Amino acid sequence: MQRHVLLSLVLAGSPAAFSADAPPPAPIPAPSSTEKVDPAKRTEVIKFLKVSGAEKAIGVSADSLIAQFKAMVPNADKDRRKFFDELASEIKAQKSVIMDRIVPVYARRFSLDELKEINKFYEGKVGGKLASELPGITRESSAIGSIWGQEIAQKIVAKMQEKGLLKNPPGAGPTASPLKSK
Repeated sequence: MQRHVLLSLVLAGSPAAFSADAPPPAPIPAPSSTEKVDPAKRTEVIKFLKVSGAEKAIGVSADSLIAQFKAMVPNADKDRRKFFDELASEIKAQKSVIMDRIVPVYARRFSLDELKEINKFYEGKVGGKLASELPGITRESSAIGSIWGQEIAQKIVAKMQEKGLLKNPPGAGPTASPLKSK
């Protein structure tokens, strides 16, 4: 699954991110495990999640999450390492939960025939290569997007300072806040 890093970075640099009284962004709808999906579509979406590499990415995300928590406990003894290993197994066992929550997202957007065509593509030579290369492409693209987002945010902050819309750049200390409009 592709991450929406660029969008997040651009939004993080938006004026709303610097304003204390700006409304929060609209929330993503809560997942519904009760949403009814045609069984044939469910089968095709699950197949897509597998052949596209999305299922594997969920496992990698779980590993990354556990690694972050492990880093919080350096020099862990044998019992604590065992705890993290068991925790990782529990999280990976829950992979079906997230996949079940993702199924309706695809099922609403694609017809059964479209899902079958998408799966045909991923089962082919080019689609298989795309699925295997996508994690690396995503990592590199995310790094590029992160740098680009920082550059854009710096330019926006500088322009806001030039226009007197911002006293200090975000993070410059306790006085960093946007000026209130008159």
